Amino acid sequence: MPIKLPDLQTTDLNLLTACATITTEDPKIKNLFKSKDKTFLSAFRKGKTQSFIWVLIGLREYGHLHIDIFKEGAINGVPDRSRLISIKETLKELENFLGLDVIVTIIGQYVVRVSKLPKYGLIRSSFIEIKEDDLVIRTRGSVFELEGAPISKITWTLDDSKKKIKVDLKSVLAGKIDEDYLIRFAPFLDSAFRQYVLEVTPDAS
Repeated sequence: MPIKLPDLQTTDLNLLTACATITTEDPKIKNLFKSKDKTFLSAFRKGKTQSFIWVLIGLREYGHLHIDIFKEGAINGVPDRSRLISIKETLKELENFLGLDVIVTIIGQYVVRVSKLPKYGLIRSSFIEIKEDDLVIRTRGSVFELEGAPISKITWTLDDSKKKIKVDLKSVLAGKIDEDYLIRFAPFLDSAFRQYVLEVTPDAS
């Protein structure tokens, strides 16, 4: 069975990254990394949302399998539509890795209006502005490292309009590449986004 693709229409995710490290003695898999670095870019549609998948195999590092799934405009300069190949071709390449155990770094990128952040929440409480005469010092972003939580890092940056922020959530997980490999990450990241960024409790109405 091919790897299933997440429906970004049903999530607040703008970009999902799954960066896996593969260690195996399987000669077939080793050969995939011995050849020249490979990249595959495809468009796909789930519901009314057109999304893209960008797969990088190798990228100057043995055992590196990098997958980005994103909405149009989430990555500057990508996609270059002249490089698009069919989604069937890209999924066929990923089938080579089915069944492998991996350590995967996942990153979920969200864009949220500042007005939707809790006033005394984690992110808005880190907004700092200091004025002295003509001198102004303010934060435009910050990094939080978490221990004992499913998410290990939260990074946020304020856009030029000062009305929206980009938030990246990072976690490192052990798992297996199966047909649900990519679709299980979105609910995990969305739950963390609601808990640590929007600070909505699971039973909130």
